[in-house]
Amino acid sequence: MTRQKRELLKQIQQIERSIDIDTQLGFGYAPPAAFDRAYEKIYELREELAHLRHRTS
Repeated sequence: MTRQKRELLKQIQQIERSIDIDTQLGFGYAPPAAFDRAYEKIYELREELAHLRHRTS
């Protein structure tokens, strides 16, 4: 796996981890759309990762 792919996966995992922590600290309660930006960023990173995987395969 290339370094760029590893970095993208690492960023995705960090964002997911922060969402998890925020959810746990809030006892599962979060205002609607609280994590929309985070999920948008995850989507963008996954799209970029998919593009890299397709290009190198």
